[in-house]
Amino acid sequence: VVAYIAIGTAPYEAVAWQPLSASAAIIMKEPWFTMFIIGGGMIATLTTLNGSIIIYSRIHWAAARDGIWPKVFTKQNKHGVPWVTLWTCTGIALIIILFSIDLGRIFNLVAVPALLLSPIYMVPGAIFPFKLPKCHQSAYFKMNKWVTVAVAVISAGISLKLGWSLFGRMLPSDYIGMLIFFGIGIVYWFVR
Repeated sequence: VVAYIAIGTAPYEAVAWQPLSASAAIIMKEPWFTMFIIGGGMIATLTTLNGSIIIYSRIHWAAARDGIWPKVFTKQNKHGVPWVTLWTCTGIALIIILFSIDLGRIFNLVAVPALLLSPIYMVPGAIFPFKLPKCHQSAYFKMNKWVTVAVAVISAGISLKLGWSLFGRMLPSDYIGMLIFFGIGIVYWFVR
């Protein structure tokens, strides 16, 4: 709907291959245009950050509930929000912002291992139709077993390709950072 309106507000020649702000500049005058650009960017950023922090806090809460993280991360407020993990995630984000840490490098540290290891998550999907055929047939969302296998195999292949591509573009310091990060994780796992 937004694209349809954006295309309909100005001649194609004026907005072709341009961001949405090109269309907005044609129909909006100051100060509305500035409010649209700044407000839109801020709202998009805040909603993405809010959703991400809430999602990640819940993941760490579940890890604490399962005994992987310390029990302090299971604390919730009266609304069921895991406040300790929420503030921990917010604090980590604040450190990244205050020290101007390059997000691309942080992304490499977490995304490369995740992409290279994610085919492990695809294995259950590929064997599920054969190991538990009754469950597969009675599933709410039905899919042919060979389509299920194909989706799992294709997903694993894409993950490996993307992970290997990112791995090849990392800096030597990224490899060192990854080794330190996962080294600390391994030590924590065994100490725990």
